[in-house]
Amino acid sequence: MALVSSPIDMRGYLYGWKSFRTHFTFRIEPIHPPGDGLAFVMLGGKEMGTEGGNLGVYNRSGWQNVQTVAIEFDTYQNSDYEDINANHVGIDFQTARSNKARDASAGNISLAGGEVIHAWIDYSAVDEQLEVRIGLDGRKPRDPFFSYSVALSEIFSGPVYVGFAGSNSVFCKCHSFYSILYWTFETFWEFHPLHFLLGFISFVVLLVLVKFLHCDRSVSSSDYQSNNFPAETATYMPLPDPPPSNRTS
Repeated sequence: MALVSSPIDMRGYLYGWKSFRTHFTFRIEPIHPPGDGLAFVMLGGKEMGTEGGNLGVYNRSGWQNVQTVAIEFDTYQNSDYEDINANHVGIDFQTARSNKARDASAGNISLAGGEVIHAWIDYSAVDEQLEVRIGLDGRKPRDPFFSYSVALSEIFSGPVYVGFAGSNSVFCKCHSFYSILYWTFETFWEFHPLHFLLGFISFVVLLVLVKFLHCDRSVSSSDYQSNNFPAETATYMPLPDPPPSNRTS
């Protein structure tokens, strides 16, 4: 297993998770029959799994050791995990039994054929959609090889480690050499229009609250001044009496 040295914080700003995209190339060189395959993994911890069909990710019972998402490039048919064949791409979560899988031959690819294979994995946190693409010529296909609806924010409770795992069997002479030749991994913010609206409403509410607090503080300050500093008083001088009238009737 080869993972990034530090976990990646995938938590989003206003909602569950960040979106991400990754592109990597790999080669599987078998010593016939081939080993079990390799997987791109996202893990809640660094605990290593076991060999064989567990791909170095899951324990001997085929269950996760930590919170797990694995995109497997499987080159051995494990009937106990209901593998569709010995040349398929699948997505696994809690167990080594794939939630969804597709024959790689549908993309004219032999996973253990020794060729350099390109893989693209895209996840939209807004649409809660994970898409997997594979190819041989380096041009990203327009349509996904398969997609799967999942809210990764409900699987992971904290930062995740990303990387790769692979395994060979200990019960037969099934062995492959696995090479990751190129890899990029990128997270990014992706906002739904509803999130923009919620953000705008939050901003307006905050603005009104600040304005209200400012006005309330101004009123309190005026009261303080009127209660502590008496107003000026006016002095009134009495007017003299008018002179006696000289008018006679």
